[in-house]
Amino acid sequence: DYKVLRESLVNESFQKYLNEKDMSNVPINLKALKSLRELKVNYPIIDSIYLVRYTDQSVLSLGTIAKISDYGDHQFINSYIEQRSSQWTDGRLFREFPNQGEKEVVSLTRPVPFYSKSKGFLVVNVSLESLHKGILEMYDPEVSYVRLLDRNGNEVYKEPVNQEKVQVLTRLTSNYTGWTIESGFIKSNFRRIMESIN
Repeated sequence: DYKVLRESLVNESFQKYLNEKDMSNVPINLKALKSLRELKVNYPIIDSIYLVRYTDQSVLSLGTIAKISDYGDHQFINSYIEQRSSQWTDGRLFREFPNQGEKEVVSLTRPVPFYSKSKGFLVVNVSLESLHKGILEMYDPEVSYVRLLDRNGNEVYKEPVNQEKVQVLTRLTSNYTGWTIESGFIKSNFRRIMESIN
């Protein structure tokens, strides 16, 4: 989020792209595309990223440049334009092209430029699969249990264990995302818990 916010403030390629009105200006498009690609390379957790321009209602992503109405994620784009809510979304389905399967992601949207009247916005998608893998690296699923809930109480991440064998010790809601995390021990694995502690 910090990096995306910074790019919305200082990235000249994004500013020039958003000031342009012609989708066919290849040099401007390529420079903005390069900046998008660098963000994705520097932050591997990013699954996909794109830039929306208000002047001609266009979208520039790593895979295409198109009108909003022709882009696979147009419903999400239109809902942002109506609400202008800059925060992480709950889990949602994303598809860039009609022949692609839908992917579960959480998305961050930031207006560009951030400091004045925006001329467009940046959308960063993180796949829930990547998020799950990152969480799984943080604990031993044979010993402890983690459940992540979105703002509406839907499960973003849940380790597949029998609820009756779980002892929830901690519950915390983030002021940043509005998500709640629960964690605790698996009751039936006391011996493994002691080995883990040792």
